[in-house]
Amino acid sequence: MRRDDAHLRYIRDCQGLLEARMVLVAGGGVTAVTAFVLVTAALPASAQERLCDNSYEDCRATIIEMIRTENVGLDVSMWFMTDTRYSTEIIHRWRAGVQVRIIVDLRADTNYPANASVRQSFIDAGIPIRHKTTPGINHWKMILYAGQARVHFSAANFANGSY
Repeated sequence: MRRDDAHLRYIRDCQGLLEARMVLVAGGGVTAVTAFVLVTAALPASAQERLCDNSYEDCRATIIEMIRTENVGLDVSMWFMTDTRYSTEIIHRWRAGVQVRIIVDLRADTNYPANASVRQSFIDAGIPIRHKTTPGINHWKMILYAGQARVHFSAANFANGSY
């Protein structure tokens, strides 16, 4: 399948998810539970829940492996990302032809200055970035793996010490 065909299929398959995300970005009063329901509504019923317990599992390794094996598209939304292991792998997938889109909140830079350099690495790579500007912070920590029909949704930030 050509890259253009894969991107068109990706966009078509994620249309409901994109509409849900537009509501979440545009509307300030959406709860995390509502967000989760809207995001997972676009997934097939066969998707299975898996919880990672970082008290005895390396949850970061699981996330990195899922990023590495994604071949269709990654949608990323975060409050901040300071652990460059994630950004490096996301950029590698982008350079391999995987569609990547990211929603960020510039307000995180005040307390997490390393976030700005990670965001700049995405911009330098040419990855499309959208800034959340509505009231309230973008407190999601989410990656949608389109080709794997999986969603990573967590309270942990993409930072050292979070996993």
